[in-house]
Amino acid sequence: MWLNDKYVWLTGYAQRSSDDWAGLGQAYPDWLHDYNAQLVRSTHANYIRWMHVSPQAVDVRACDQAGIVQACPAGDKEGDARGRQWEQRVEVMRDSMIYFRNNPAFCSGRRATTVSRPTT
Repeated sequence: MWLNDKYVWLTGYAQRSSDDWAGLGQAYPDWLHDYNAQLVRSTHANYIRWMHVSPQAVDVRACDQAGIVQACPAGDKEGDARGRQWEQRVEVMRDSMIYFRNNPAFCSGRRATTVSRPTT
């Protein structure tokens, strides 16, 4: 990735957007989100690809502070979407980009986890 006038090699994790802790689920304090980000950095990682939906705002802020680039999908699932399902994904992506527009480490995009082949 080209970042701040130099190439940066991204190494990291594919994290579930729930980002929960055993026994606590998602109901844990902000300092623990910061601790999660520090754990990621302590492994020399600088990238998280959130799975399926955008993460909580507190996770985005914690990753921004720790210098972790984040790839955030928009209502992703396995395979391609058509019709209303595709429109919903576009709506979720637009809303996520607007909500996280001032977060420097937030990247959004659409990627499928399966390859579609045209039928003949």
